[in-house]
Amino acid sequence: MYMINDTRLEEQLDAAASGYTPDNNSIPAEVWAAIAGDTQAQQHIDDDDCYDHTAEPDDQQQTVSQPSTQTAAQQQATQPAQAQQTKPTDRDSLINRAADGVIDTLDRLTLPDLLDRSGDVPEQIRGQILSAMVTVFELENQARPRNAKLKPPQALPGYIVARIIMRTGAIRLMQTGKSGHKIIAKQYHREADAWKWSGTYNVVDEDDNTSQVMMIFQRLCPNGTKQDIATFIRELCKAPRVYLQDDNMLIWFRNGVWDYRTRKLTAYDDEDFDAKYPTQISLGKLPVYHPEGPGAVLHKDASDIVAEPVIHNDNDGTDWHPGQMLTDPFDMTTDEGKASNMIIWQAMQFMVRRLNGAPGLYHFWVNGNGRGHNGKSAIWSMMRRLIVKDTQDQGDDDLRSDAQRVIPASVESLGKDYNLAQNILTAYAIVGEESDSGSGTTYVDQCATAKMLARGQEMPFRTIYGKPFSYTFRGLLLQQSNKAPIFAEKNDSIISHTVVIRFERSFDDSRPYIKSDYVLREEVAEWLAYKLTMDMPCYDAYDAKSLKALEPNKREMLTESMPSLRFLDEVVPSLKMRVMPLELLYEMYVRWCDVTGEREQSMRVLRDDLEQWANNNAYGVEFFKPGRRVRTDMDDLRYVQSPLSEYRETRKHGRNKFCNPNAWGLISPDKVRRYAGSLNTDEMCYVDNTGKAKPRQWNKGGLIRTIPWQQPANDDTTEE
Repeated sequence: MYMINDTRLEEQLDAAASGYTPDNNSIPAEVWAAIAGDTQAQQHIDDDDCYDHTAEPDDQQQTVSQPSTQTAAQQQATQPAQAQQTKPTDRDSLINRAADGVIDTLDRLTLPDLLDRSGDVPEQIRGQILSAMVTVFELENQARPRNAKLKPPQALPGYIVARIIMRTGAIRLMQTGKSGHKIIAKQYHREADAWKWSGTYNVVDEDDNTSQVMMIFQRLCPNGTKQDIATFIRELCKAPRVYLQDDNMLIWFRNGVWDYRTRKLTAYDDEDFDAKYPTQISLGKLPVYHPEGPGAVLHKDASDIVAEPVIHNDNDGTDWHPGQMLTDPFDMTTDEGKASNMIIWQAMQFMVRRLNGAPGLYHFWVNGNGRGHNGKSAIWSMMRRLIVKDTQDQGDDDLRSDAQRVIPASVESLGKDYNLAQNILTAYAIVGEESDSGSGTTYVDQCATAKMLARGQEMPFRTIYGKPFSYTFRGLLLQQSNKAPIFAEKNDSIISHTVVIRFERSFDDSRPYIKSDYVLREEVAEWLAYKLTMDMPCYDAYDAKSLKALEPNKREMLTESMPSLRFLDEVVPSLKMRVMPLELLYEMYVRWCDVTGEREQSMRVLRDDLEQWANNNAYGVEFFKPGRRVRTDMDDLRYVQSPLSEYRETRKHGRNKFCNPNAWGLISPDKVRRYAGSLNTDEMCYVDNTGKAKPRQWNKGGLIRTIPWQQPANDDTTEE
């Protein structure tokens, strides 16, 4: 770091105050230009491409034109500023001139220079700038009348302190979204007797006096006011703008950054790191050493692979390896079991990349056996170890913010939890956990937040006391529960962004050390890191075949949330009608609710459910929207009779208006369908002026077949 000698600085300032013009380069040109307003000297700096701040005075003399060669005009231009001033300079300009003259010489200044308590670098810089301000103000006051003299500052203004810190190149302005930003600074930790960059950044919190940037502020501005802090923060906002870990091809391990493009690990202290990743920043790194870098306990063997660790227990003679933790809970002979294993592996890779995957999914891990103890919490503990290290060992001071990597928030609490906003920028996962002892069903009343998170949409966040900001969370979304939740919002917008994994097997409690010890070991985490980066492909999306195999699980969750879908699954396959109007289906639905004990919904809700069901049915049935006029076929009047007989009359709702045996029938021997009786316009047909029954038009929505009806496989009924 280049620092001005105090004695030399005092000589320069005295010379400037006395009006002395240097005839050599004993005064650094940029300092003289700032203090005395020497435009000629400043121009000399701009023209001199070889100026070396570290050169000795004798070497520097060779780069300066000698006074004997200057013209009279040039010599006049080099006179002190007070001799040429015709217009008073404002106070802020004077402060900036003095401060910049010193700050511009701090080319090698680093954040550790300002952090190191064993030195006095901050105090030196403060003293030099304040002395320069005294001189600049004295020069200015010589040209001012007695009643217009300016008093130099007794302390550094906040914005000047910010410029000093920004000179280190350690400050960035992190854009969190379209409407929000955070000031961030390189995070350093002590390693032996030296400061070392952790490879990450921290958010600058003006209210946190223990943060590194604010501690430096206190040293440079010991008695700083609220106004000083405010101007300090405003000035820091002028730092270069970056985006938070927006490259999901990078993973920030403890010992370096893994790049999927190059399939290599770059250490944070690599001399080419800044050149490779000039704009990529992270607010945290994984507490795991990658096997390709220093510090790891696992390394490649002779076959150029990292062998899977096997942990032996001498007490019971058992062996365990991490791969079986991801297979034992499932029946790997079935498509569902294989799909569950694949989706979890992919979710793990997306998590460490801070990527939700495509499509964006909310994971629901549920009991498939009804007994619990099925391995889902152990698998999550193993995954969690990749992003969180609960125990702090010696040398782990660069991992002190790891507790913020997982936000504990259940899916039903997302819309009301301030912790979501507090830790969202540093989180890799949002996880809701339920103990095996819990047996109740979770009801999700507010779905908006869950939908936005799953879709990967930018959304607003606000802490209790902090300023609002926007951010797009792309990490893992996971809810562990005994049963799939029931969503109050009955549409496909949330269900389509879910994946349900059933843990079907149950384990006894004879090996509790697996969850409490084995899955948390360093060698297990490093092997997972190897698998995710060097053995697996770099995935951009979830495996479509696996998602399709798990689709029935999602269907079960959907029907639990929407009992009307179970009604449609039961009734529609047996309806031979081409047109199934909403009014007809609702009459059947309310009587089905009487029989099953389900709580009936309004006709409007059923209409919405019809549309949802039609989007995911296998019967060739589509939804027609309200307003579209659809006429009942003559065949429909005959076909409607049989299924309606089951819902003819109930205790609560009485007779079904569509099921009157005297209203219609096949009465013509020549098979011309004629209908007896009369039905009003709210029923299946109307009677024209000639007394002939005709099918009516429907415009309130409903279902319509696009392929001919086929008899269900389990239905032995025949057409009348």
